[in-house]
Amino acid sequence: MPAKLVQRAGDELLAIVARSGHDNDYKPPSAPDDRQKSILKSMQTVVAESAKDLGVEAEIVASRKELSAIIISGKRDSRVFQGWRRELVGERLLQTEGLLLQSADEIAIVDDRLQQGAV
Repeated sequence: MPAKLVQRAGDELLAIVARSGHDNDYKPPSAPDDRQKSILKSMQTVVAESAKDLGVEAEIVASRKELSAIIISGKRDSRVFQGWRRELVGERLLQTEGLLLQSADEIAIVDDRLQQGAV
């Protein structure tokens, strides 16, 4: 932080941080497991194929970070599921092996053994 900013507003910034409280229950997301990595790779393949057909970079359609967030959070609020991206890849991504649409807003990773009735 610049020294002048610390001199001018340091005490105020510290007071704001102190008043905000701390979220001691916060736990960062864990590293993806092998199953999640496999699903991510499948999703990236769908995106890459669609992007190639359009003649654009895959990152324009959906970045790796966006796809990872979908897998980790299970939420469908990503731009991948809206507008032209939904038409291009969104529906196909929902059909990716291992993903299950739980509701209009949530996605879950499905264990293949459950789908096959082995558990």
